[in-house]
Amino acid sequence: MMMDNLVLIIDNSFSMDQSISNNGGLTRLELVKRQLDDLLQTNNIYESVSVFTFEHTADLLGSYQNLNEARKSISQITCKPIGITEIEHTLSQVIEQVMFIKSTDQKDSHFTIICLTDGEDQTSNERERFIKLYSN
Repeated sequence: MMMDNLVLIIDNSFSMDQSISNNGGLTRLELVKRQLDDLLQTNNIYESVSVFTFEHTADLLGSYQNLNEARKSISQITCKPIGITEIEHTLSQVIEQVMFIKSTDQKDSHFTIICLTDGEDQTSNERERFIKLYSN
């Protein structure tokens, strides 16, 4: 039986603390958290949700079978006081972990990876490595 797993990668760098003027003064991170809360409230197709945050590296907050626990974890994310956004490096880290899990525990599982960020990669030079990982 195929399992659907959601992997969320959420930018919590300093720039995500900036307010969005046309959205009631919410910060970028607050808007992301609200949208993810709506998604998880209305969508029950996922067997599990893994939540990562990043600015320069991926940090696993947890993997949850209970969507309410995932929602609670997401609601507690805060921005880092400093940070450089390294999207490619983070995606490479997460994809490596997903591929390892898929190769060992969950061969018949499907993973949907969603990365939520406000910016461009500022420092990574891992484009070739990322493309190789992603294409496998």
